[in-house]
Amino acid sequence: MKYHPEKSRLYYMEDSLGSYTDYGIGVPLKDERVTKILEEFKNSPFLERRRSTHFFLSDLALVHERDFCARTKLDPTGLVLEAYELINDDGSYHRYDPMAATKPLSDFINRALSHCEGTFLAACNALESGFSYHLGGGMHHAKSDGPGGFCMFNDIVIAIRKLQKEKGLGKCLVVDMDAHKGDGTAQIVANDESIDCVSIHMKDGWPLDNPDKTNSSYIPSTLDIPVTPEDNYLEKLKQIGDFIKEDYDLCIVVQGADVYEKDILESAKGIQLSLGQCLERDNYMYELLESKGIPQAWVMAGGYGDEVYRVFQQFVQSKFKA
Repeated sequence: MKYHPEKSRLYYMEDSLGSYTDYGIGVPLKDERVTKILEEFKNSPFLERRRSTHFFLSDLALVHERDFCARTKLDPTGLVLEAYELINDDGSYHRYDPMAATKPLSDFINRALSHCEGTFLAACNALESGFSYHLGGGMHHAKSDGPGGFCMFNDIVIAIRKLQKEKGLGKCLVVDMDAHKGDGTAQIVANDESIDCVSIHMKDGWPLDNPDKTNSSYIPSTLDIPVTPEDNYLEKLKQIGDFIKEDYDLCIVVQGADVYEKDILESAKGIQLSLGQCLERDNYMYELLESKGIPQAWVMAGGYGDEVYRVFQQFVQSKFKA
């Protein structure tokens, strides 16, 4: 398709953001990675601020199993404890202090649905404009039967399957550049010939360090590109260009800022890119998809600590004029 930059939109779902400390959660996901961009683009005609309708609850079944969907009503707190890994095997809490919470954990169900809606709206816009960006989403560790890895629902595959159902989209692509493998996405689309999934990620470490080879993290993506600290990341990234040999109706790009050398999450230390290398990575992927006329919708995914907002910000600045 021909891109129409004037139609591109930067989406933010008003009810998707909330400080984790309000819930007593110690996960270092900072609101600033979104709020700094919102402040910069507050008067931009490209910014679309939306309130969620939560209509996606009925669409979860496009991706997630019945029992999992039922738990959103029957056991929302348990789902959140599981998704954010807040409870140990012995029942003790991990990175969670309920006494410090001022809001209920069950809020995260609607927040997760809001992320799903934002990704869907961005995907719809990409089909019209060629490119869109969602200030949220990228829940690539959520599997068909449950949440995990700070991810509640797999907004990526939900958006694609909803558009396949409603708009008749054909073959679609997911490109995942988060430091961690998109194991949930790989598991969900393993037998789905209508969705290809490419993941470039750390070769060693979570979620690939489980010795149980039946674990769904070991289910291969359509193309996995494992990276070691000794590898030239940007050279390995070019394997994606070699892989894309057909037209896709849509690509969802899972950006991920946890590859940045100043990300503070220990489990993301297997890739340490400079800020400039992060932008080179992102521009390469954008230009590759644009050159092939593939509509692309970007979602944020991982990025932890006070500095990672710079990875998201510099890319958004390069594609939208504040």
